[in-house]
Amino acid sequence: MTKSNALRKMGLIVAVDSNYGIGKNGTLPWSLKKDMQFFVDHTMRTKDPNKVNAVVMGRKCWESIPVKFRPLKNRLNVVISRTLPKHRDDNLIIRWVFFFFFFFFFFFFFFFFFFFSSGF
Repeated sequence: MTKSNALRKMGLIVAVDSNYGIGKNGTLPWSLKKDMQFFVDHTMRTKDPNKVNAVVMGRKCWESIPVKFRPLKNRLNVVISRTLPKHRDDNLIIRWVFFFFFFFFFFFFFFFFFFFSSGF
């Protein structure tokens, strides 16, 4: 396998509560300083200084970020939405892609099925 078609590693940071909830009233269901610092540390830095990480989020998550912090610095912000107008610049992509939603939810539920069925 050549480097150009080698499988690429992808890391995910997913936060859910005990009922698999990802938000409550437009915010996270918890407020943990160490949790947020972990997110910042792992999404802002890359091993290769010529690359950036992507942060993929939905419209509500995007809107929950204070305007003065949008887009998230030093990361490619990808906002998946059916209602926001399409937009693209160096730091931000807003797009609605049905396939992405299908892939994300398939992967999300597969991960939890595997995680909980493996006895962790």
